[in-house]
Amino acid sequence: MSRFSPSQDRSGFSLVELLVVVAFIAILAAIAVPHFASVTDRAHDATVKSDVRNALGAEEEYYVHLGEYVAFVAVDGERVSPPGFASSAGVTVTGTLVDGGIRLVGSHPGATSSWCISSAEGQLVAGDAC
Repeated sequence: MSRFSPSQDRSGFSLVELLVVVAFIAILAAIAVPHFASVTDRAHDATVKSDVRNALGAEEEYYVHLGEYVAFVAVDGERVSPPGFASSAGVTVTGTLVDGGIRLVGSHPGATSSWCISSAEGQLVAGDAC
């Protein structure tokens, strides 16, 4: 009787089966990794947009109570008072006084763009010119 007779039970996987599984996992990883990078970029953009809108809300509330806007720079989660705003981790928001109003620009190193909003326009736009 041979050592590897068909009547014996085999346990484990053959080298070919293992190589097929490894190749399949490599293909899935090649598809998923670029998608993951774009998802994180969009998440950073969403965080910057949210912080810029929140900063405008804080500025508007400050303006209602005291009749003026205040220039500030919030960096990496720093709380700025006035106007009572804290940026998210990694986000920088800069408030600049412009023609009796305020212009806010937010950025993050992982975001695709900086984002800008002004009290005069109230429209969030990509870039730092609003």
